[in-house]
Amino acid sequence: MDEFATVLNTDSIPTSKPQRCNSGTAVRDTREVTSICCCLEDRVPVSLIGTIETVFHNPPIPYEPAKHSLKAWATYCLRDRGFKVVYAQNADFAIEPRTGDKLYFKVTQSQPETDSTCGWIVWNSGTNQATVIPPASA
Repeated sequence: MDEFATVLNTDSIPTSKPQRCNSGTAVRDTREVTSICCCLEDRVPVSLIGTIETVFHNPPIPYEPAKHSLKAWATYCLRDRGFKVVYAQNADFAIEPRTGDKLYFKVTQSQPETDSTCGWIVWNSGTNQATVIPPASA
């Protein structure tokens, strides 16, 4: 009988599912996963917005305008942390949680316009930090 090791799929964090491989060693992902538990009036989970903010306060790569666009950097950071980022027609991208509706986001380097349907990821070049403004439905 073959030996199997459990491998966590790092592409799907925070919803890692065990997979099998024919290696004799177990491989584990050591990234900390924040659970989604609290809800704001049965809408968007509060800790989901908090987790998105954490991604941009501690990004996997720094934002470098000469190398990539803000939208590309934001989607890379979110996908790297296991978020399912999908195409959105009226926004820059959408995050599709396991339960509930998609969250639509736009990115900007200036003061965001008033838009109740989309959240915003605002890059402040003075502090080199991104701020997450949740959608009004959140």
